[in-house]
Amino acid sequence: MLTSFGKEVRRLRLQSAKFPKLKDLADFLGVSSAYLSSVETGRKPIPDAWLDAISRAFQLDARGRKRLLNAAGESKTMVQLSLSTVTPKQRQLATAFARRFQSLDEGEVEVLLQAIKE
Repeated sequence: MLTSFGKEVRRLRLQSAKFPKLKDLADFLGVSSAYLSSVETGRKPIPDAWLDAISRAFQLDARGRKRLLNAAGESKTMVQLSLSTVTPKQRQLATAFARRFQSLDEGEVEVLLQAIKE
């Protein structure tokens, strides 16, 4: 089953004359069709470099790029943060958030999302 990211990439491909087939986009990204398919279905993580590469490949405007980034965010199953170059306060925030993350209720999630929206 396709993830949100997989659905968005498929939609872009089907609307494109340049990359109409999975293999075409896989070749552009320098990977096999099987690997691209694994990313689209969530069996493999989305390489961070792909977001820029796919945006360039399909010449996405700001709105299209945001849609792709949102789809990628919805599809991720794990997020890693490097704390090696952050301040002690930022490290404290990250670890406190990680400890509480799974116990946040929907109201708290909404408040946090609104606080950090772009």
